[in-house]
Amino acid sequence: MRRTAAVLLLLVSPLLSQQDGSTSASLDSSVRALMTQLGDEDPECRDAAERSLVDMGERDDSGRVEALIEEGARSSDPEVAARCRTSLDSIRYWERIVLLANWGSAAAIDLRTGEELWRREEQGIGEAFVWPMGRDAHAYLSGCEGLICADLRSGREVWRADGLDADGVLAGDGWVSVGRERLRRVSLRTGEIAWSAPIRWFGAQLSGLALFQGDGLVVRSEMHCVTGFDLATGDRRWRQDRGDAHDFQKIRGSLYAYGGLAWCPRQVSRLAPATGAILWRREFPTGGGWPVLFDGGAREGLIIASASGIHGSDETVALDEDTGEVKWSRGEPVEQLVVIDDGARAWMRGGSHLTQVDLATGDAIARAEDLDSFTLVPDGERLLALDEGHYGLQVVSLRMSDGQKLSTLRVEEHDRGNRAIFFRRADSVERLWRHASGWLLVRCYPGAVSLFVLDDSMETVQARYDLDVPRRPPPRIR
Repeated sequence: MRRTAAVLLLLVSPLLSQQDGSTSASLDSSVRALMTQLGDEDPECRDAAERSLVDMGERDDSGRVEALIEEGARSSDPEVAARCRTSLDSIRYWERIVLLANWGSAAAIDLRTGEELWRREEQGIGEAFVWPMGRDAHAYLSGCEGLICADLRSGREVWRADGLDADGVLAGDGWVSVGRERLRRVSLRTGEIAWSAPIRWFGAQLSGLALFQGDGLVVRSEMHCVTGFDLATGDRRWRQDRGDAHDFQKIRGSLYAYGGLAWCPRQVSRLAPATGAILWRREFPTGGGWPVLFDGGAREGLIIASASGIHGSDETVALDEDTGEVKWSRGEPVEQLVVIDDGARAWMRGGSHLTQVDLATGDAIARAEDLDSFTLVPDGERLLALDEGHYGLQVVSLRMSDGQKLSTLRVEEHDRGNRAIFFRRADSVERLWRHASGWLLVRCYPGAVSLFVLDDSMETVQARYDLDVPRRPPPRIR
């Protein structure tokens, strides 16, 4: 009476290629039949049904098979629920793989087991990323005098685009690189150069996309000149001569230019992304570093700008997004801002200080104890401070409401001149070396990369993976 999983797979294979209204019901019925067999008394039948579910899920572009398996993962039958979770892990393989790259070496790590899936060593590799986040995902390695596309699970090279520069940015379905004379866009699907545009180079640097009509690219070049390009064709749309602009960024779809040389007035300007026209300009005191900008979060129309000056001229101001009008001002610099309480308040980090501020008035509400050199990561009711001071690397957990210290986890005893690459919560599907959930922390060393798995309570380091990169001898001069 029992149909084998192999027979079921043959029956549903045609349904995967033509999922319309008439076949979706049949597909649902077939998937549910396979999930029922996950609890069969015969272990061979259970294994075959699981393999068939994974095969169906990998070939199903609609996501319907995954949705049904997710339902099965909540089954009251523990065997069915466990095998459905394992099937989802196999189907969504891209969610459990993390890429590490540093100093000419890249590796892919399976977060379920800690296994190194593959490694590639090539001079110049400096960055690795996954695109797209789906079953057709590939690994991309840049900085090696080109861009390499590789199979995410095996590392096998799919294509290679040579002659590109190390400085690049992910733009839609393409990679844009900038060099001394050309701006090039490479298709991430084929590796072909979609277009190449001339650019006068003087410290040319790519920024993120300016979000206007989904097809704009902004480049800073020609002694801080800001230029807007058509992302689809490479045609130049506008050019704004901002000799005092050090950098620029986008906030809620608007483009802001800011900065200036230490002996020049420092400014923040809002530009129209489609034309480059200056909408308003705000000047800071002369001297010191460049201003930095922050999104006011849920409080609409608020931009936070901060600049560290000389002779006590530090200043942080809240600007009206439409007019540039100053709403309030504080006489201290801000390096990071975490908005809380639906935009009513924010934690501001400046140097070793952490202050909670009312975003409507700029008044201080609370102040946390001083840390050394840290980065803030919000986590629900907690505020995690990644402290990279002279004590080494540690994660300090603070209460979000008032900044009271809850716990401290020492990750490494000594600081070796390293820095954090990313620090994020891991999805439960990643399984984290068979641990249920936790955090991923990646550190970059001069000759290696280390990946730490921290438990969710921030009490222990559950696992560690080190990617050592052999130091290459210097080139011989003849």
